[in-house]
Amino acid sequence: MVGFLDSLLVLTPTGAYSPSHDTTTIDSLRKIPGPDLLLRLFLEDMEQQYLKNTLRPRKELVTLIFNLPALHPEITPLDSGILSPWYIPEESVTKDTLNLWLTDTLLIHRERFDLAVNYEVKDSLGNPMRITDTVTFRVKVSKKGRKSKKKEKSKPALLIASNASGGRMNLNSHLYLETSAPVKNADTSRMRFYRYEDTLRFRQPYTLEKDSFFLRRFMIRCPWKENTQYSFELLPGSFTDIYGNTPDTTLIKFHTRKMEDYGNFKLDLENINEQTIIQLWDASEKKKIRQFIVSSDTSVYFGYLNPGKYLVKAIADLNKNKKWDTGIFLEKVQPEPVAYFRKEISIKANWDVEETWAVTYDFKPRLSKKNKRR
Repeated sequence: MVGFLDSLLVLTPTGAYSPSHDTTTIDSLRKIPGPDLLLRLFLEDMEQQYLKNTLRPRKELVTLIFNLPALHPEITPLDSGILSPWYIPEESVTKDTLNLWLTDTLLIHRERFDLAVNYEVKDSLGNPMRITDTVTFRVKVSKKGRKSKKKEKSKPALLIASNASGGRMNLNSHLYLETSAPVKNADTSRMRFYRYEDTLRFRQPYTLEKDSFFLRRFMIRCPWKENTQYSFELLPGSFTDIYGNTPDTTLIKFHTRKMEDYGNFKLDLENINEQTIIQLWDASEKKKIRQFIVSSDTSVYFGYLNPGKYLVKAIADLNKNKKWDTGIFLEKVQPEPVAYFRKEISIKANWDVEETWAVTYDFKPRLSKKNKRR
């Protein structure tokens, strides 16, 4: 890690100093009083971009894994007979993994093919340049699979996963459905949504929306009733993927939580003079719960929180890109300032907490374990 001052520091000794009084003091250490200095330590993003791994988990899917987010990689089959578009891209949230869902039947049925992957890296001076890696993809076909014609003729079912696998649904969440392959068509006439009250069953109105961030995810929107049982049924033909596969009959059952299960936290912010990111983290700072972008004094509200302890973090978003940026030593660029709220926030079920924070980037260390125990 590194930290530096971007201004000249002048230290003035107190009292006159003359080596003629005692020649032994010429090489002695002298303590010169001065101001306390606080440096922002940071790690630079100096790692070189490279293609870390490649996979072909299914005959119709290939995966490229980079060590860093990849900027506009260009992928080209080395077989000139393959015409574009020959795949549907699916990028991970972190942009370091790229799934290519093959749409060209010639490539899908090949046990082996080669791709040229062209992507941006930086040279030794930090200037952008592009390099090309040639990658070979193979699919393993078992002897049993070659002999079994019945298995080749039968189409695999489209699998459906949901965020209700644990049987509980948060009141501030939607029901999400994730398919095992990109979907070509969705038919709501082959879907059934029910709400149960005592021994009665009611049809639950809902809307089905395609998620704008995730290729294979759909969102079920409806107003939840707390502490209520629901079931969502998918019949064959409800979804059809780009390969013509549909799911088997799938039943998703879940129960909504009670309002009294949650706590709420209101934070009144002061001294906000620039774009600032306000983040709520769990106590270990491993999971970010929620964040707000603010530009002036205001209040932010964190509702539907599970009981537990939380940290609040502020980032001065100086370049307004909605994320924290590290420093660059050679260019004398400091990392963006970060501040932590003075104490942990303890949330209890069915309880409201309100705090006021005049945000200052005085570089006080975050809570130590000793302070946490208190």
